[in-house]
Amino acid sequence: MSDSATSNKERIAAVLLENTFTSIPDIAKLLFPFRVIQWLPVWFYKNQFKSGRKACRITQPTLFLSGLSDQLIPPKMMTDLYTTCGAPVKRLARFPAGSHNETWACSDYYQTISYFLDEVLYLSRESGRPRPESPTTLVTHSN
Repeated sequence: MSDSATSNKERIAAVLLENTFTSIPDIAKLLFPFRVIQWLPVWFYKNQFKSGRKACRITQPTLFLSGLSDQLIPPKMMTDLYTTCGAPVKRLARFPAGSHNETWACSDYYQTISYFLDEVLYLSRESGRPRPESPTTLVTHSN
């Protein structure tokens, strides 16, 4: 890793991911269930965005926001990303009514983000704040 990449990585306090896929080849196979797509080699895709393989290298606290009513990206992909994430502090928030583009409109969406950011501050020990109360949307806890 270059010095600039390392210094930029240290500037990131937290990562938030919402309704995203594990890779372009994975989502292409689901969106286009044609035999020819199923057999395309991975090198065929110009942009692969292999988030599923890269998630294990995340070290910053990470919040996964998953709309369970997403009809475009299967919520299982968010769960897979959460599972493979290498961050010591990671949270998965599930919103039953959350769709691909409107999870933000769900009850407790902003409270979940606020809680997570408060928790990151609490865990960093730079603040004298008490540990915040967890919202009902968070289904997983580590630490």
